[in-house]
Parts: sequence; C-alpha cells; structure tokens
Amino acid sequence: MAIADQYPVIMILAPMFGAIIVILLGTRYPKQSLPVTLVTMGLSLFAAVMTCIRVLNEGVQTYLLSGWERLPERLGGLSVGIEYRIDAFNGLVLVVIMAVAFLVEQEKTIVKARFNR
Repeated sequence: MAIADQYPVIMILAPMFGAIIVILLGTRYPKQSLPVTLVTMGLSLFAAVMTCIRVLNEGVQTYLLSGWERLPERLGGLSVGIEYRIDAFNGLVLVVIMAVAFLVEQEKTIVKARFNR
C-alpha cells in the first residue's frame, strides 16, 4: 500500500495528532503551539490537494476506515463500517476547507508575532 493511498486518512489524523501534541507541549512550551499547528494544517492541506488530484485523475476514491469487507455482489454488495468516499465535488470542498484553515492559522501566527514585539 503506497503513501498516496493514505492521503484521505492523513487529512483526518494530522490535525488530531497535532492537537494532542499542542496539548502536551502547550503547558511547557507555549511558543511551539503555533508552529506545530501550522505544520499539521499544512500537511492536511497537502494531503487534500493530492487526494483531489488523484480523484480528478482516477475517479471516486473510497477508504475503509473500519468495518468488514464488502459482501459479494450476488449477496447485495453491502458493507458494514465507516467508509470515507471522495468524489470530485468533495475533493474540491476538502481543498477549500483545508486552505481556509491553513490561512487562518497562518494569520494567527502573523498577528501573534506582530503583537509580541
């Protein structure tokens, strides 16, 4: 399984792990919180762009987050679990949301640096 197959879940996990790191580091090293947040949001934005490019080139992407394997078509093709499905519209929305989140975090960094002088 290539890293490109993992981009949809990286978009979810990067901010979650970033938040955990910020909570753990924030009490001792508060100045490190914004850089960690910028890196994780940048990683999420990169994963969203790469996922969108892949969707536009290859079509709808599905990522099974949990659950059982899909039943054969002769049995109805049903599946039970969580499936992350990204089509062209969802991919573009993901890129816009991640870009706005990244720009907001970047603006926070600039404003904080400006007022800490």
